[in-house]
Amino acid sequence: MIGSRQSFGNNWTDVVAAWCLGQSLSLPDETAWEALGVLEQLWPEYLDKLFNRGIRGWTLIADAVDIGLALATCQKLKGFEGIQKRLRGGDQDVLPEIRFATALVGLGYEPILDEPYNGHRLDALI
Repeated sequence: MIGSRQSFGNNWTDVVAAWCLGQSLSLPDETAWEALGVLEQLWPEYLDKLFNRGIRGWTLIADAVDIGLALATCQKLKGFEGIQKRLRGGDQDVLPEIRFATALVGLGYEPILDEPYNGHRLDALI
C-alpha cells in the first residue's frame, strides 16, 4: 500500500518511539495520528516518500503532521480538488498556498482555491 500511516506504526505512540526518537509533539496524540490519516487519504505519495527516505526525526514527522492538519482544514474549500491534483502530481509549490488558506480559514474566511479569476489562477480568492 502506498503512503500508509501504518508504515510508521500501529498508533501514535509507535510513531513517537520509532520516528520522533521519543520526542512527542505538543498536540494531542489523536490529532497527530489523524493528521497522518489525512495525508494517507489525500496525499499518500508524501507519506510514501517520507517513509522511503530512510531518515527519521522529530522535525520530519512534525512537518508531515502540519501538512496533514492544513489539508484537513482546506479539504472542504471550493477548488481544493485542483490543489490536491497538483500535490499528487508532484507540485510542492502548492504547500505555501495551503498554509496561506489555512491561515485565512483560521481568521474566519472561506477562501476559494485554485480557481481562475480574470484570466489568472490565484493562490486564494476571498
